Amino acid sequence: MKAMWLVQPMRGRYKLNTTPIVFAYPGDINTQSGGYGYDRRILREWERLGHPIKLEGVGDDYPRPTRSTRDAALTRLMKQPIGWPMIVDGLAFAAFGNRAAALADRHPLVALVHHPVGLETGLDRDTSRKLIADETAALAAAHRVIVTSPTTARTLTDKFGVATFKSTAYKGSADKGVLSGVLSFHGVDKPIDVEIEKVGEGKDPWGGYRAGFVGTYTMTRADFGVDQFDLGPASTTVELTFGIEGTKK
Repeated sequence: MKAMWLVQPMRGRYKLNTTPIVFAYPGDINTQSGGYGYDRRILREWERLGHPIKLEGVGDDYPRPTRSTRDAALTRLMKQPIGWPMIVDGLAFAAFGNRAAALADRHPLVALVHHPVGLETGLDRDTSRKLIADETAALAAAHRVIVTSPTTARTLTDKFGVATFKSTAYKGSADKGVLSGVLSFHGVDKPIDVEIEKVGEGKDPWGGYRAGFVGTYTMTRADFGVDQFDLGPASTTVELTFGIEGTKK
């Protein structure tokens, strides 16, 4: 799990990140469907805030594009300036498979998943397995995953190797403390405590006041049932980095 967002964690005084966001989408963004409607709503909110956006169409026939379509899309995205945050609609993201890792090396990479494509109805078994494998590989490269429902979040946690954390309590001062919650991964829910410290605070563009915190937690893979392969001592644990923001009530 890698933590990244446009203003998270907030360091120093609050300032909206003015680096353009690359939003990559398949097909026609104006298609009248729930998924594209969600995409358009996100774009409208960014525009309302005055945040620069660069739209990048990645072609048609997703989630099973031709190789030439997929390769052309990846080439176009790889040419975007290094460091620009990149959000890819899940219909296209799944098709990138393990090649998404190359994008993650150049960009803060975010997957916007409406519903796992390999679990759509009407797919034969072999196609479903291939799509699930590709989407799992792509999601492993993402710095962050956006989902559109709690059901999708749980599905990604249980079946696609995406970890989630839900906080339940906080003990400490306004500057540092211990955040308690439940870490969910590989179908296992485990209560954990994360030591966090404040890295910035200030007014935000929505009229609120928020603070940013960071913390780390060392996860033991065996605690979550991920111990079927012996890859040596260095693979027994994984360090998770948490980027957290809270608003003043």
